[in-house]
This record gives sequence, C-alpha cells and structure tokens, in this order.
Amino acid sequence: MAAAAGRQEGLECRRFEVAGVAVELRQDVRGSGALRPLDDDRVCERDSGREDPMPASTPTADELPQVGLVVWQAGFVLADYLLRRPPYGAWHGTSVLDLGCGTGLVGICLALAGAEVLLSDQPHITPLAELNMQANLVPGLHRARVVPYTWGEGNAAAALQQQQPLADAAPSAQAAAAPLLAAASPGVWAGSASPVQGVVAAVQASTVLSAAAGAAAPQLAASGGEMQEQQACSLGLSLDCITAADVVYQPENYSLLAVTLRQLAAPHTLVFVAFKQRVLQEDSFLELLEGQGFAVQEVPQDSLAPEYRTGVYRVVRACRIE
Repeated sequence: MAAAAGRQEGLECRRFEVAGVAVELRQDVRGSGALRPLDDDRVCERDSGREDPMPASTPTADELPQVGLVVWQAGFVLADYLLRRPPYGAWHGTSVLDLGCGTGLVGICLALAGAEVLLSDQPHITPLAELNMQANLVPGLHRARVVPYTWGEGNAAAALQQQQPLADAAPSAQAAAAPLLAAASPGVWAGSASPVQGVVAAVQASTVLSAAAGAAAPQLAASGGEMQEQQACSLGLSLDCITAADVVYQPENYSLLAVTLRQLAAPHTLVFVAFKQRVLQEDSFLELLEGQGFAVQEVPQDSLAPEYRTGVYRVVRACRIE
C-alpha cells in the first residue's frame, strides 16, 4: 500500500494505492482525537504470552464517537483482501454495503472496482464519507451513495433504503462540495478546530442525510426477525456483500452490530469483518454472530497481504445458515 500525504491544520488529505486502486482520502486527525491513525500498533497479539495485556491503542470514552473520522489500518487490510480476491470473481455489478464506513476507504475502493456500494455510518461521520466519495467517484461511471444509520435505531433495511440513488443526488452534491474540495487542494484542508463541521452544512444542503426512524433498539425474536427480513426484501435491499472494517472496538455494541447484520443479510449475502486484535473480547462478537444464525470462518493469515500476516489483524467471513 503506497501513500502520499499533505498536512496542515484541519483536514489531512492522503493519497493511497490499495491493490492497484488509487484513492484520495480526507480525514480529521485532530477532531478524531487519534494521534497516529494509520500506524498505531501498540496492541497485544493473541499469542504474545503476556499475563495482563494492556490494549494501549484502545480509544478513550471521549474519543470513541469520533474514531470514524480517520483511516484505520484494518480498512486497508480488508480493502486489499477483497480487491485481490473478489468473492464472486469480479466486483462489477455486485451490491455492497460498507457498514461503519468511516472515511469510506473500503466502499470507495470497491466502487472504483465496479461494485454498487452503499456507505453507512453515524450521522456525524457520513459528511466526511460523502466528501471522499465525491473526490474519488464519477457520477454515471461509479455507483455509490452515503446513508447515515446508527446500529439499533429502527429497522436497518428501511433506514438504508430512504436515500436517493447516486445518479439523482451526486451532481448537486458535487457542485456543493466543489469549493470545499478546491480549498483542500492540492492535499490539505486548512480549516478550523473541527473542519468536518464546516463540511456538514454544504453536503447536507444537497444530499439527504436523515437519521433512521425509530426509537427502540431492535429485538430479533423469531417473528420480529422474519418480519424485518421480509421488509428488507420488499424494499429491494438485496445485498451481495456487507463489509465492516474496524468496527469491533466497543464490546457494549457487539450485540447491536450482530443484530443489524442479521437484519440486513439475505441467505446469499457474504459478510466480511476486519479488525485489529485489541484484547477486547473480539471472539465474543464472533460467537454473537453465530448465535444470530451465521456460519463464521476466519480468513487464513496467508490470504492477507504479507505485511498483515502477524495475527494482529484478522478478517472473518460469515454467511447465514438459519
């Protein structure tokens, strides 16, 4: 993975090449609270032998809501793996949901490879993903859109289906974002303490970013789960793949994530989750997936890029069997 960077105060813009696909991503390093968003490897491997491992790179409680504003290495691990090994042979025409997309790295890479991509994250993160989408994708050539959704708020399929397609929304959004992109050229956004806040107004003026309806967290009882799966089909939300990179860092949200994946996955959907081993009960999340009717299999380390074959980064593949 090659990278070039420019940096001043505000948004940092970096250009990367992942498995031959070039992307340019803006991230809010200062606003996220992450000091080393790309290369912080201060974590303990599963086989380190330490009796009391301390996951030093775990975000603090105050930083957690903002971690999606920077690029994390698990995104490169997943994007590289999927670009080199498309599960259906090629990405052209494959429908993908990038759940917890953050800056949009994985979804944008797959859209550039030909997939039809829905990028989703919390409402305060999606404006940055929208900005990066506009900087990398061409309306009419690439098919992608950004939708805000917070796990556990109402019906996931209904919430993700609310937005207009890229063909309708992208031209006006691109026009609104043009001065912002120009201000960041050639590689840096020079802005205030939280430049993403300045992006929000311009992007929201041209792209619908409504939050998911519904106040109660979903309960996936047998009848409720079947109803929501039927609603997903009736809404036309038929996903071939769901990707999620570095979303397994907050154990209290593992259950919501597992339930959301169950709501969204059809029997043919392949789910790929990549994460960094932070000694945060990650295996318990995999058990929750199995409890939601998924068969879960870890991708062999020798299938990852050589620089990631350390056991620190893991990729799992899941599909519904119930």
